[in-house]
Amino acid sequence: MFGLLATLAAAAGAQEDPVKVLVDQGKYWQARGRADRAAESWQKILRLDPNQPEALYGMGVSELEAGRADSARSYLDRLNRVQPNSALSKQLAQSIQRGSAGTRQQVEQARELARSGQPEEAVKRYEQAAGGAVPQGDLALEYYQTLGGTAQGWEQARRGLEQIARNNPADARAQLALAQHLTYRDATRRDGIRQLETLATRPDVGAQAAEGWRRALNWLGGRPADAPYYQAWLATHPDDATIRAKLDAITRQGETERAATPAADPLRAVVQQGFAALNAGDQVRAAERFQSVLTQRPNDADALGGMGVLRLKQEKFAEANDFLERAARNGAGTRYRQAQNSAQYWLLVQQATAAREAGNRAQARQLLERAVRLDASETSAQVALADLLAEDRQYAQAEAAYRRVLQRQPDNPDATRGLVSVLTAQNKSTEALALVERMTPTQRDKVGSVGRLRADQARAQARQALQAGDVASARRLLEDAMAADPTNPWVRLDVARNYVAMGMPEQARTVMDNLLASAPNNVEALYASALLASETSAWQRGLDLLEQIPAAQRTADMGTLQRRLWVHAEAARASGLATAGQQVAALNVLQQAERFAQGDPELTGALAQGYADAGDDQRALSLMRGAMSRSVLPDVGTQLQYAGILLKTRQDMELAGLLRQLASAQMTTQQRRDYDDVRVAYIVRQADALTEAGDLVAAYDMLAPALSERGGSSAVRASLARMYAQAGENKQALDIYQSVLAREPNNLDLRLAAIGTATAAKEFRWAEQALQPALQQSPNSATVLTAAGRLYRAQGKNARAEQYFRQAVAAESAAGTALASGTRAPGSGFDRVPPNPFVGMPGQRQASQLPPPGSAAPYAAVPQMATANVPSAQPQMGMMPVAATLPGQPYVPMPVSAGQTGAMPGYAGQAAMPMQAPSAYYPAAARGKTTTAARGKTPATVPQAYPQPAYAQASGYPRPGSPQGAYQQPGYQQPAAQGYAPPQAYAQNAAAQPPGYASPQGYAQNAPAQQPGYASPQAYASAAPAQPAAPQPYGAQSRLPWLADADDTQPRTGPRTALDELREIEQQRTTTLAGGPMLRGRNGDSGMSQLTELQVVAEGKKAVGDGKLIGRVTPVALDAGNLGGDYNSASRFGGGPLAYTVPATGNNLFNQHLPSTSAGSQSAFGVALGLAYESDRFNLDVGSTPLGFRYTDVTAGGRVNFPLTQRSTLALSGSRRPVTDSLLSYAGAQDQRTGVTWGGVMQSGGRADLGWDDGFFGIYGYGGYSVLAGHEVERNNKWEGGGGFYMRLLDDEAQRLMSGINFTSMGYSENLRYFTVGHGGYFSPQTYFAVTVPLALSGRSGRMAYHVRGALGIQAFREDDADYFPTNPGAQAAANSAVAVANSQGLTNQTSAVYPGQSKTGLAYNLVGSVEYQAAQQLFVGGTLGLDNARDYRQWYAGVYVRYALQKQNGLIAFPPVPPQSAVGALPF
Repeated sequence: MFGLLATLAAAAGAQEDPVKVLVDQGKYWQARGRADRAAESWQKILRLDPNQPEALYGMGVSELEAGRADSARSYLDRLNRVQPNSALSKQLAQSIQRGSAGTRQQVEQARELARSGQPEEAVKRYEQAAGGAVPQGDLALEYYQTLGGTAQGWEQARRGLEQIARNNPADARAQLALAQHLTYRDATRRDGIRQLETLATRPDVGAQAAEGWRRALNWLGGRPADAPYYQAWLATHPDDATIRAKLDAITRQGETERAATPAADPLRAVVQQGFAALNAGDQVRAAERFQSVLTQRPNDADALGGMGVLRLKQEKFAEANDFLERAARNGAGTRYRQAQNSAQYWLLVQQATAAREAGNRAQARQLLERAVRLDASETSAQVALADLLAEDRQYAQAEAAYRRVLQRQPDNPDATRGLVSVLTAQNKSTEALALVERMTPTQRDKVGSVGRLRADQARAQARQALQAGDVASARRLLEDAMAADPTNPWVRLDVARNYVAMGMPEQARTVMDNLLASAPNNVEALYASALLASETSAWQRGLDLLEQIPAAQRTADMGTLQRRLWVHAEAARASGLATAGQQVAALNVLQQAERFAQGDPELTGALAQGYADAGDDQRALSLMRGAMSRSVLPDVGTQLQYAGILLKTRQDMELAGLLRQLASAQMTTQQRRDYDDVRVAYIVRQADALTEAGDLVAAYDMLAPALSERGGSSAVRASLARMYAQAGENKQALDIYQSVLAREPNNLDLRLAAIGTATAAKEFRWAEQALQPALQQSPNSATVLTAAGRLYRAQGKNARAEQYFRQAVAAESAAGTALASGTRAPGSGFDRVPPNPFVGMPGQRQASQLPPPGSAAPYAAVPQMATANVPSAQPQMGMMPVAATLPGQPYVPMPVSAGQTGAMPGYAGQAAMPMQAPSAYYPAAARGKTTTAARGKTPATVPQAYPQPAYAQASGYPRPGSPQGAYQQPGYQQPAAQGYAPPQAYAQNAAAQPPGYASPQGYAQNAPAQQPGYASPQAYASAAPAQPAAPQPYGAQSRLPWLADADDTQPRTGPRTALDELREIEQQRTTTLAGGPMLRGRNGDSGMSQLTELQVVAEGKKAVGDGKLIGRVTPVALDAGNLGGDYNSASRFGGGPLAYTVPATGNNLFNQHLPSTSAGSQSAFGVALGLAYESDRFNLDVGSTPLGFRYTDVTAGGRVNFPLTQRSTLALSGSRRPVTDSLLSYAGAQDQRTGVTWGGVMQSGGRADLGWDDGFFGIYGYGGYSVLAGHEVERNNKWEGGGGFYMRLLDDEAQRLMSGINFTSMGYSENLRYFTVGHGGYFSPQTYFAVTVPLALSGRSGRMAYHVRGALGIQAFREDDADYFPTNPGAQAAANSAVAVANSQGLTNQTSAVYPGQSKTGLAYNLVGSVEYQAAQQLFVGGTLGLDNARDYRQWYAGVYVRYALQKQNGLIAFPPVPPQSAVGALPF
């Protein structure tokens, strides 16, 4: 408070800036920990100046101290805007950072290191806490105080403390730290004493300052010039006898020196100036004064003595000793004897330290003994000598030496620490603890090693607890030991091993890493950490740790450990190379490592595992069998390694026998765990084999015991996930995969399986996030790259998919398909048998072989074993549930392959037979290594959209019939979105198309290759294309026939490769040119509803981005025939009854002359243009109606598909299209009898489609609204809705058959189907409903693809009456009059100009076929033909086309055929 008043008074007197006054106030309160009062000052400043830097900094600190870190960050942001990168912003940023848990831990570690006498390591930890920089703010003070204790850090610490003191003049702690630091060196000691004298008067730090003041006075030499410093102390502490004695001694020395100094000697004054400068701490001036005298008088005793004292202060002991010896020889007498003895003493200690560090311990001991004899009162040499004795394990002599020191100086920390250490070494723990207990807290802090003593005691107690089986107490005691001695690597290793035993390997590694972070060069810490790494299979980490140990400090044990780690690391590296697809490199690594195994079974097993991972199963088996044969009775560990190799190389028959033999063997806990790991993995593989065969009930029965024993195992749960994925339950499968990946994020196989399942479930965002770690882990793996391609292809991102497929093909070409090894995770199981979830599913068994649900599980969780009840009935072929093992033995089923070949009976005898070569059971293995394709081969009865990989590889790709996993051909509809969609492009004309079979993409301008509801469910269902031909010998024909690849029409077996999928996507994305004539005709009234249309379709497609850019040009010719001259025909067109020409007169019924007696030719010609972009997710197009028609308009459309869930999709579309029912609605018409023109109707509207599809069965619904308008045509409104369901009756790689039921309804506000002015000439009933049963067959045969579809059903509609002229009342009145005249003349029975309404119910049918033939690798020809009746007339259509691809099409021809599309709209093919 006095300091604050003084600050305010000075400020008031000087009329200072109020901001500066407030800044001083804030700093004052902040220095005293009063953040609340400081914040008041800072807020006042910010009201005056919102951007004042010191106030922003102060408020940030205040908020941080109040626990409001977010608010502190806001002030930091403001400070960075005002003064970016300033010292204040750095200080505040570091203060905020220190608030994190990790940083706080680092600071505490730094403080602990500083307390334990390791300032260099403490400084490093402080800097780590500050993000690698020099700490700022509050932490800077303790940082610089610690830095000052290092060998080279005193000067930097002084500068840092001075800066802090200058910036914070009101901070007494900073002033005190600087003053104390200055007293540590003679050159600045007196300045420090003066500052401490001032600080001693302050109430906040006075006691600490006084303590430091007195300590510094004791460090002063006995010089007369220092008398004022002693006098100042005695003025406030007159009873201090020690300081008074020192003052009396130097007073007498000064009087003696003054009496002996000749008064007339002129150089004497210069020497005195040198001593005065020396006393003042000005060593530079002192040296200059003494040297100036020695230049004139080289043997001046006092000048030599002064230089000796100066060099002694500078700790240049050799030079000091030389100067002081010369002074003694030149008459100095005893004046400098004390300084000379001190110089000699410390020179001997210095030389002894150098000898000790050089390993010359005998010389070091001799030098120290000389130092002790020279000055028995100084204890430094005695302690160092005792340390030497302790290091030589001469504990008794060392103990005596430490005790002698403590008799002289009871609080000597080094002697106390040493005594405790040697007592502990002599097992005198009781005495050592008693010594520690008698110490004051301050003394205990100085001793430092008391923690090690307590740690040793706790470790001993922990060992006793473990022997007694008290694991919890052992863990607690070990953690207490580590807390007591945190820098002891062997204590930490004990704790880490305990964590590993408890299944906590990450915590174990953290225990060792924390020590290495603070002592990275500690040899014992590195060795202990390497041991832990070897025990946790972290081979490369262990090697890296050992490499940091200097060669001179490596022991034989370290060398043995290094060889073991190196072989294991090389084996692991080879496995990693194999996983990345680099088999050749992996084999080279293993071959080079073999000679270092030196016959060691463990290392041989590691290399065998590497060979198995690299695909060289024979070498792996050879190594292990060699290791087995070298032992008369192989130990359990070697047999377990052999079992692991048998598992890896898929020698299931031999493995089953070995597992049974080992079941009753005596094992350690770890060996039992390893045994169960192999056994459970073997069970999982048998279950996977049944899953791949499609027998999910049997697969679950096989897996159930493993679920009981290890329900939480990653491998077991992944197998269950594959079952759900096979069943099409991808959401449930993905949930399981995600839970497993949370525990094993680096398990590549599980990750790829999860990605495939997520793709099938349409969880694309999650799949992309999961893909990135896989690409980082194995960027060159063909399996990973192929998975990436499939994911992006499923999303319609074909360009990116093609990129990944190309990389995958390159990886496959370089190294073949990579093998991956899974990891294991323990887990808990169930104690009651759950129901088999796959019983009763389509295509699955109706009963399970498991015990009844709810009964006791026959197998307890691993490692406990339970006795199983053996039923008498034989299980189903390929299954071996509980009965597969003997009572009391672990569950070991027969291999699925063995069961399928009838090998299951009598297998108990086989198990006891000698181990046989793999070819005895797997003939394929004798011919070469088993490939992934061979292992994943699926029976022809279970077609696959994706390959089922070998055991432990990725799975989860969708199975056939799962639309969520199918990749649609561009332009095809998604069945889930459309189903049996009702009319779109032609829906506005009832006569154009039967219900359920309208053109599927009326709004989206998609290719008409697929009927709604019959979209290709599997773009990958086609057989794999032929592989490129092998290179021909020299001189052979190098060119292949055009159809060399296409002639191979045999279906492929095995999983699909990246090359297969690349060819498919290239085929889809290749640039094509297509065209041909398309003809449509329908019956009706000549000149009106009759129509013949010829289109010459020309289309070009080019891949752009993830879709295709399409350009279309379509010449269109229309002919409706000539209007009849009879009253019935002539009165229903154009001008109506008034335009009827009375025969032979040229006049109408009112005898009015008409411009023409004929309505004119009803035909039109034009060229339609269109540009479109089509992709799997959205389509866009823009174009024109045929240019040259009477009316021309702009056409446009768009469609977007939204996958809602795994099985449901929403599609939204909007379009503007011409109504093509008649020449009137399509092109417009003219009645030459009256000169009137009208027509050219455009329909504009939107539609929503919602569908659900499970791969076999699908349902859908839709709704839409449109507005129809034309020239001189009444505006009309249309609504539509419908739905239905469908089933895939046949669906394989070469053929697809679908059927279902379709419901269609729609209605128009006006009936405008007729051809007088105001009507549009298109079918527009007020209500319409149809029910049809469609049937569609598509497929391929050789180089030909075909598609046939038809439908049969019932339709009903109702039309209202309609005026002849709905838009012109005057014309309508005139027409009524004309009809009356015609009626009177007997020309008609009508009495008014009204088209009568009608209601009809009738049969609806449809039959359409198309075929396409690949004439060459780049050339396709096709044709279409169709017939239908639509409400009240019949229609036919036909066409031929040619398509040319700019790239060779090597794959099998795609089906169904995809004819080119018109620029006007979708054709009905």
